[in-house]
Amino acid sequence: MNPVIIYDLEFTAWEGSWQRHWSLDWEHREVVQIGAVKGEWYNGVLTAVDQYQSYVKPVNNPELSDYFVQLTGIDQNSIDAFGMQFEQAMSSFYAFCGFGNYPMYSWGEDWSVITENYLLRGLPQPAFYSGFFDIRYLFLQYGIKVEQYTSGNLCSHFGISVNGRAHNALHDSFSVFESLRVLVSQMGDAQKEKLSEGWKQS
Repeated sequence: MNPVIIYDLEFTAWEGSWQRHWSLDWEHREVVQIGAVKGEWYNGVLTAVDQYQSYVKPVNNPELSDYFVQLTGIDQNSIDAFGMQFEQAMSSFYAFCGFGNYPMYSWGEDWSVITENYLLRGLPQPAFYSGFFDIRYLFLQYGIKVEQYTSGNLCSHFGISVNGRAHNALHDSFSVFESLRVLVSQMGDAQKEKLSEGWKQS
């Protein structure tokens, strides 16, 4: 079975930007943090074997908004000190993801933000051969009312505690991953194989 990647992004936001769908001319969903968990299969059990985190320096709006800082807990000093250029962060993330050979799962369509950032910078996007998937569809099939949860608080549905705070990309990745482990325990072998190859969303 292939490894799977559960990933999450934090990106620039302002008061009301979510409701506006980032529609103002100057608003862009620039990646500020990438977090991910790599899971592998051992005797039918999905186990976390590695994790990834990087900070990214936004270019179009380099100063983080107060709204973003309060939401995520990521401050300007951290980005100035530890932030990478987007292409550098994505290069290391791409390697973590088996150079695009592992299926990629996020809570929602985070891959559209990745694409948007490549387009903003005029950079070619590398191929993710195993595909991007919205894992909400999988939880929906198991009767979870996904509209009631974010990636960061999904774990509360399963009574799971995850270190850190919501709206931190690494915390939110673990929140989804640990919740997924509960679902995997309910799956048959054929379903697990399907998940490792890339869960179809039809």
